[in-house]
Amino acid sequence: SRVMNDVTDSEHRRLAGAYKEMLATYLQAEDLINIGAYRQGSNPKIDLAVSRIDRILGYVRQDIQENVGFEQ
Repeated sequence: SRVMNDVTDSEHRRLAGAYKEMLATYLQAEDLINIGAYRQGSNPKIDLAVSRIDRILGYVRQDIQENVGFEQ
């Protein structure tokens, strides 16, 4: 968002960036994951994204009135 720097602190932006990176990593590997071709342990970044995808999706899908923290 264009106003993110105006309404968040640096830690929030850092965590948001990490979430974006994990989501991008997951989406790049999603086909392999879905067909069972990805093997856990072969890529630490993908492993992390897979382990956190439910939390990431919960965060990005939150309603505008809903407050979902990073720690959730």
